[in-house]
Amino acid sequence: MYFTCVLTRAKLACRYYAACINAHDTCTLVFSYSALFTSIQHTIVCHITYNMRWSFIARTKICNCIKNVPAGMSSNGKSSLGTHGQRVSTGDDNTDLTVFENQLTILHEQLVTVMIENQELNSKLREYDDEKSMQRLRLEIDIERKRYRELEDKYSSLVTKSARDHHIQRTRAGSGCESNSRKTLEVAEDATKVAEKEEKESTVQRRHKFLPGAMDRTWNRMLLFVYETMDDFTEELPEGTEEEQSDGDPLTVKTLKENINRFGSALKPYISTIKGVNNLLAWKSPSYTILVFMIYMYTVWKGWLLPVVVVLLLVRLFITYLQHHGFKLNFNYFDPGRESEKPEENLGISDKFNLVLQVARKVQNGLKGAADSLEKIKSLLTWRHPATRQLFSGLMFVFIMTCFVPSTYLLTIGGLMFGVKLFIVNYFYNKYPRLQQKYDSALKTWKSLPTDEQYQQECMKTELNKYVFVETKGELEDCGSEVITNQDRQFCELFTLPPAESPLSGWKGGRRCALINKEKTFASRLKNGKIYLTKSFICFERKTSPSPKNIVIPLADIVKFQKCKPYSFLPGNGMALEIVVFGNKTFIFGGILNRDEAYDHIMETGLENMLPWATGEPLIIDQDDPSVSSSTTLRKRNSGSQKFRNFSLASEYKDSD
Repeated sequence: MYFTCVLTRAKLACRYYAACINAHDTCTLVFSYSALFTSIQHTIVCHITYNMRWSFIARTKICNCIKNVPAGMSSNGKSSLGTHGQRVSTGDDNTDLTVFENQLTILHEQLVTVMIENQELNSKLREYDDEKSMQRLRLEIDIERKRYRELEDKYSSLVTKSARDHHIQRTRAGSGCESNSRKTLEVAEDATKVAEKEEKESTVQRRHKFLPGAMDRTWNRMLLFVYETMDDFTEELPEGTEEEQSDGDPLTVKTLKENINRFGSALKPYISTIKGVNNLLAWKSPSYTILVFMIYMYTVWKGWLLPVVVVLLLVRLFITYLQHHGFKLNFNYFDPGRESEKPEENLGISDKFNLVLQVARKVQNGLKGAADSLEKIKSLLTWRHPATRQLFSGLMFVFIMTCFVPSTYLLTIGGLMFGVKLFIVNYFYNKYPRLQQKYDSALKTWKSLPTDEQYQQECMKTELNKYVFVETKGELEDCGSEVITNQDRQFCELFTLPPAESPLSGWKGGRRCALINKEKTFASRLKNGKIYLTKSFICFERKTSPSPKNIVIPLADIVKFQKCKPYSFLPGNGMALEIVVFGNKTFIFGGILNRDEAYDHIMETGLENMLPWATGEPLIIDQDDPSVSSSTTLRKRNSGSQKFRNFSLASEYKDSD
């Protein structure tokens, strides 16, 4: 655009000076054309260099070029003045000038077009930096080069044609004015026809170049397919597609109700199918169940089970096709039975609230059952239960059988056994529950598989049993027949202790105290709670619900036990007990009423179990020496002890508050 604007200004200047030099004839303008074109180029340079003074310099150069041509001279050296010494004004001066200007304008526009196309090609080259697109880029570059060469050839042909027209105009300018104007028009028309003919020929040639034969088109399509496939394996997203990360639609009652209704209507056919299968296996229609059972056993025996299933699916799709085209057909493989339609009632606010609670309860129980099933499968596959050994042995037996027996025989036998179990054995189990509880080993195994919570409790019991004394273990069977109070049962469930480890007499309900941590500030160093004493443990209850903030201190882990006074400014001998456990962890329980009585009771329990911190014997930690008595050593610990969610062992407790 900038170049076109400069050329337009130069043409306006040419028109201005052509009108001012009416004293010269047409031949003079023809001879000055070359100099005029050179002056226009200089005008462009001057305009770029001196933006504010282009007009003055351009006009000066044009005048100098025109002055260099001798005034009043024609092509044959004769003067163009009349008999009376005056110039003869011709009417075709403006016509010639217009033709030359049009040709010059066409040349300039084509040059600008070439420059613009060159810029577009350069911008496209910058976009093809990917190595996977190099072949396609080279092909496009070759095509653009051919187009650029054609444009250059066209431009050069136009320049040659304009020069030829100028030569013809120069040679025929000496004839009469009328004949000169007619010939000029004829030459212009001929030049136009020649240009159109050359353009048509170039178009035909270009079509022949860019429209290859069948083999070339096939090859180009193959290359294009390869390039597109390579582009598909890039991590960049296609143009015009953006990943939208949003939380979805906002929560509204109307949308929630619509989605619930949609889900219910979409789930209804599947629920009906499940009900139909249950009715079939429950022998609701004995004749239909016997027919299905016989067909199943026969197809499995003949090995036609898969083809029969495919045929049944095709028949079902054909029926849905007929229903889609307006045929009223009611056909189902499994009859779900009649559904009782409940009349719509206008429910009040309390009824709606109760309905919401019922739905929430069903969802809660359904999620609980699904989570329990998934956790049981996890336990079966992670060797948490002895049933995993049975599963491993069964799979090993099947693998060995597949190595010696053809798979078709195994599938036939398995299919027949599955049919008998599904249609006959389950029928008797469902009809006679006692028979199922006695002989259904699969159900027993499934019920015995632990969930994550049950497995955690088993691990905690196993870990705590390492700290229970032998005398206490012998009393577990006796405690099973005794009646345990609800308070003791809640205590044992809170700390996952056996029933024999219920609080001793005088410790029922615990003793109020505060766990003191001197390393923290005064406001956060006190932790209120209750302390309990059992036959093998000292338990600190900080929360009434299972929490790692509750502490279990095994008596076998205690290294030092004494009375203490945490703050010297307090009167008296203090009301605190200091317990040091294995690992040099210290626990100070202050504010205990009847501190001396509690101290004596704990010491008596330690003496009964012959613990070193109570008897005063030296503590020996080495457990590998068989000559050392078990009463003078610490209990053997599990080096890979794990953290529990219900409580924290004394050696693993961390005060994070």
